[in-house]
Amino acid sequence: CHAATHALMSVQSHYKRFFCASDGGAALKDAALTGKLQNTGVRGAAWRYFLSVVPSDWPPSKKWTDRLTQERGRYGALLAEYLVDPRAPEAAELDPSLNNPLSQSEDSPWNRFFQNAELEKTINQDIDRTYPDQEFFQLPSTKEAMLRILFIYARQNPSLSYRQGMHELLAPILYTVHTEKLVRGQTKADLDVNLTQEELQMMETLMDADYTEHDAYLMLYGILATTAPWFSSGNVSPAPAPAAKRLGTDQPAHDDFNSNPAVQRCKRIQQVLLRQRDHELYAHLESLKIEPHLYMLRWIRLLLGREFHLEDLFRIWDGLFGYSQDMSLIDYISVAMLMYIRGQLLDRDYSGCLTRLFKYPPVEDVGFFVEQGIHLASPNWRKTIVHPPGTNAPPNNSATPSHSHSHSTTNNTSPASILSHEHHPKPSRTRDAGTALPSVTPSYKPAVEIGNTIEALRAEIRSLKDTQLQMSQQLEQIVSTFQKVVLVEHPTLALVDDVILSLAQLKQTRDILCGDLPPPPPLWVKNSHESLEKEKDKAHASSSSFEDPLGASSSQASSTSQD
Repeated sequence: CHAATHALMSVQSHYKRFFCASDGGAALKDAALTGKLQNTGVRGAAWRYFLSVVPSDWPPSKKWTDRLTQERGRYGALLAEYLVDPRAPEAAELDPSLNNPLSQSEDSPWNRFFQNAELEKTINQDIDRTYPDQEFFQLPSTKEAMLRILFIYARQNPSLSYRQGMHELLAPILYTVHTEKLVRGQTKADLDVNLTQEELQMMETLMDADYTEHDAYLMLYGILATTAPWFSSGNVSPAPAPAAKRLGTDQPAHDDFNSNPAVQRCKRIQQVLLRQRDHELYAHLESLKIEPHLYMLRWIRLLLGREFHLEDLFRIWDGLFGYSQDMSLIDYISVAMLMYIRGQLLDRDYSGCLTRLFKYPPVEDVGFFVEQGIHLASPNWRKTIVHPPGTNAPPNNSATPSHSHSHSTTNNTSPASILSHEHHPKPSRTRDAGTALPSVTPSYKPAVEIGNTIEALRAEIRSLKDTQLQMSQQLEQIVSTFQKVVLVEHPTLALVDDVILSLAQLKQTRDILCGDLPPPPPLWVKNSHESLEKEKDKAHASSSSFEDPLGASSSQASSTSQD
């Protein structure tokens, strides 16, 4: 009891510090950006403010109370409207032609009941996979609340409905508001904190235990007000292969590629922001033809919910929400994450890079990404960028490399130059003056025999080229169909990460056959490189590993994603 009283006193102290100052919310925003909301008990209250659940007026006033009362009442009304019980007494008064299980009328409670059941089944499949090792998310009351929230959102937004991944945005919100809830009327003012009675009542209203589900819905709605377009399937289709132009077409294949907002955002992050801030890493990813949406769709749709431990995710979200409700900081945090592992990416080939991007390594302090993201988003980002110890920092921070390639003058055999196939000039074969050529006794063959040999070689080359073109066209068709099915027609397909990695490897095969990528290195070279990488990963994991809420490293995916 004493511990609970002390904790409540701490909550009042932090509420007074962050919510009662006449600074327009500056102290609260600064706390969010610098990681000072942890263990304050007012993180959920701060998120309500950042996500516009309450008005922007400052400090908290009657306008906040009025908005909360109105919006909480609206959620209750939506529950009554959309949760249909065909066996309820009021349904018995309907026309029997409507109130029967066989009716297909839109006004039939049974028809609506069966439609709801299909949607609820889809949502429950994802809820059952939410943090399976966390007791809170296995409670029936938690699952029921998550189902109601996601169901109401889907019914309120029929054009988008429910999409896989929305449950992973809701889970941290519901956990936060539940752990910070207050029981109205049981909070006694701490004389040392000097809260007025009005301030105490506002704090109780803001974190009222009776409205945790209502507020979680409103906060999820605030996030999806910005991110909903990222979940729309749009017209996601494969990028046009270089072979398309060789087939005589004037326009590249799949003109509607990138019409999806999430894909556009991914391309901007890698091809504009990263290119400006770390051109060497950008050039390496481009040389390997790594398409950003393959790994980054999950990052931005789930706001990095799969990449980090739950407690670390709270720190990331503090910064995201506190910076701006438009979630623009996610772009720069993504760039910071790429630059953080640049050394590992520059040392790897296509498959190795995608494996690392799909399974992000453990990080000791994720606050670094928020701080670095804010710096990269500022007008002064060109100044020195601080890199964590042990990373391979880019030599220059210029937007683009100079034509003299100054970034590689200190080491002409850097991994980046090797993997991007920037081969060095071979030794000149020009004979120096005064150097005698070795004596060679020519051996002649009949002209007819030489001509036959040349013709046979030409025929073999033509055959190989025909085979190459045929196979590249066939692979292009497979890739197009595969990506369309995975990313558009079946966005809830299980094991999407594995499927997309296989798709990426298939596209690599296509590009090699098309001649747009060099052949892979000999098998013995690849095996040696993989053995070395495994040793590096083991050493890194032993020095900085930690347990995540799923009982695995923070880089492990807890469930499938909708990429």
